[in-house]
Amino acid sequence: MHLLMKCMYKLSRLPITFQNLETTGIGRVVNNLRKYKGSIGESAKTLIIQWKTVVKIEETENFYKRDDNSDEENLEVSSPRDNEEFIFKKE
Repeated sequence: MHLLMKCMYKLSRLPITFQNLETTGIGRVVNNLRKYKGSIGESAKTLIIQWKTVVKIEETENFYKRDDNSDEENLEVSSPRDNEEFIFKKE
């Protein structure tokens, strides 16, 4: 059991990405360790929370990255006059 704790400590110190988790399947392995009682289970839970945070940050960063040629960036909104609807014009 000491070896498991040492491995989880090393995993917690590694820079990890969603792609690493997906490719290796280590997330599934550590997730199964959450069922253990004591420090192994607690360490596994902590590690899963840490990895979920990393994945959320990556998703957020990817969401806000935009392609320079995106049509969304070239939309202009005119202001409504006399109860007109918003009109979207493409530049």
